[in-house]
Amino acid sequence: MKREKEWFEVGEREKNQRVKERRKERSRGAERERGDVAADRSAQRGGAEQQRCARRWLAAWTGSGGGRSAARRERGGAAG
Repeated sequence: MKREKEWFEVGEREKNQRVKERRKERSRGAERERGDVAADRSAQRGGAEQQRCARRWLAAWTGSGGGRSAARRERGGAAG
């Protein structure tokens, strides 16, 4: 029982430490994050555009909009 209590206290201490660190990071990175959000959004848009192009290319390459099933047929078997 005593060991359990010690373990719990250590866990609590570690948790509090993490919370403190997170708070510090938040206060430091608040102004930095504003710029990051805009960069994130543009990156996401770019990623979506890439995905769309890749899908279109795959559909043209496999000769159908089947996607995964078309690729599976091409490989011959249920792999994938």
